[in-house]
Amino acid sequence: MDKMMRIEGKPVSEGYAVGPVYMMKKVTDRQVIHAYGEVEQELNRFQQAIEKSIEDLNQLYKRMLEKHGESEAKIFEAHREMLSDIEMHNQIEEEIRKTKCCAEWAVKTVGDQFVALFEGMDNPYFQERALDIKDITNRLIKNLMGQEDEHNLSVPSIIVAKDLTPSETCLLDKNKVLGIITEKGGQTSHSAIIARMLNIPYIVVPGILGDIDMDMDVAMSGSDGRLIINPKDDIIDEFKKLMQVQSQEQERYKTVKGLESISLDGHLISMKANIGSLEDMNQVMMSDAQGIGLFRTEFMYMNRKDLPTFEEQVKTYSEIIEKMEGKPVTFRTLDIGGDKKSDLFNIPEEMNPFLGFRGIRLCLEERDLFKTQLKAILVAALKGYAKVMFPMIASIQELWQAKEVLYEAQKELRMEAIEYSKKVPVGMMIETPSSVMMADLFAKEVEFFSIGTNDLTQYTLATDRMNPKVGYLYSGYDPSILRSIKKVAAAAKSENIDVSICGELGADINLLAYWLDCGIDSLSMSASSIEKAKWYIRHSDISKAKGLLEKVDEMPSEKQMHELMQEITKNTFQSP
Repeated sequence: MDKMMRIEGKPVSEGYAVGPVYMMKKVTDRQVIHAYGEVEQELNRFQQAIEKSIEDLNQLYKRMLEKHGESEAKIFEAHREMLSDIEMHNQIEEEIRKTKCCAEWAVKTVGDQFVALFEGMDNPYFQERALDIKDITNRLIKNLMGQEDEHNLSVPSIIVAKDLTPSETCLLDKNKVLGIITEKGGQTSHSAIIARMLNIPYIVVPGILGDIDMDMDVAMSGSDGRLIINPKDDIIDEFKKLMQVQSQEQERYKTVKGLESISLDGHLISMKANIGSLEDMNQVMMSDAQGIGLFRTEFMYMNRKDLPTFEEQVKTYSEIIEKMEGKPVTFRTLDIGGDKKSDLFNIPEEMNPFLGFRGIRLCLEERDLFKTQLKAILVAALKGYAKVMFPMIASIQELWQAKEVLYEAQKELRMEAIEYSKKVPVGMMIETPSSVMMADLFAKEVEFFSIGTNDLTQYTLATDRMNPKVGYLYSGYDPSILRSIKKVAAAAKSENIDVSICGELGADINLLAYWLDCGIDSLSMSASSIEKAKWYIRHSDISKAKGLLEKVDEMPSEKQMHELMQEITKNTFQSP
């Protein structure tokens, strides 16, 4: 029997799987030959391949729309737009004319250049868009060669590949695919999003193709990244039990739908969802969210050639507010910059983009654009309950200036005789160390706080969360982060304003008792995380760990804090 091997990978989609390996052979694994052709004939073949590829994407869009909703189908709508990109077309046609090569070679050559460009960017979001480019060029090459990918899974298997494009992930048979392992990928890739939607465990293990082969048996955990090659019987039994427990848990979490998020000893907290577009509302409506804790308005400004108009913004914001039927919707104003890019703004290359021209700083310079957005929110708020929130506030002057623009927006709407809501609460993100230190003064200026845990952790620990070299420092369990959050919560309570935790740290099961003990009013997270967090809250008694909670401020290190929080969870959780 082959020797058992343990490897640590990166978790991408939760779940457990045990089974044989299936090495996915893809169109890019086939040889694309550098052959010569007649220019006009190759240009015509290229055009036909585009038309066939658009037909394919239309079918994929329809399939996703019918099975999973518009939000997921949008991935393939984006691919259609990328396939129609004039710059890529021109470069491929120029390659055919210049070198007289066949269309397949031109597509591969230009596609590889675009992929290298995206993979060379510092931003992981844009690095992972390289897979979308690969998906498009693979499809063109496949149609030019008149071939189909053959994924003949005779038995349920674990897919192993160098990478996985969104199309390939979408076409996987959920009944035959136990799990996915790739060498490349990440949490924000479209393939990862689809895998999570299909509930397929997924891990990324760099260099795995050198350690694994067809028909080997493996056990994998998408929850913590573990991979075991040639697992022994006891390991197989362990993973099968984990799979069974997970299945039972998923059913258990559904039982809290429609119930309050209240602990056994009476701590009540509101559970809200974070979204980036109108299409995300499908999942929100199914999630039992008590509102939208964060609408990332910047996504209305990305992947487009012109600014969204006042009318367009009013329409989108209004639809979201109406769908929530009186539940609060918090609109974070434009937060472009850092890891979020838009061609609509002339942001120069910066040495430290996360510390540069972003968020409220950009809005205060683009004052007219900022005012237009605020006007749209105020008008849309007539449809229900809306709140406005300013991001990346580092000083009281910035907050004053942002509020001044809001007052100007209200004044101009009155002068233009446009109806708007006079009851829109104004809040701010707490995500810089300066805003933590000044929280007592900020609390006198706004009606609510939202603690952005991702950026707060990054800025407090001076750690680029996108940099794997310093990733070991980035942790929400660092004592400085939890002390900061406690300080902000206390400042909010002293002025009787609401305070929420925004981000997946809010859904961390081991921190729920701490949030409740601190007096956090609401948790804002991805819609898919709400039921699990609510279930744990409803089965927790915070009074059972009062002594342990008092020790939180004594913890000197991230490791000790993590261990304490796990102990607190053990004591507070009351098994049903």
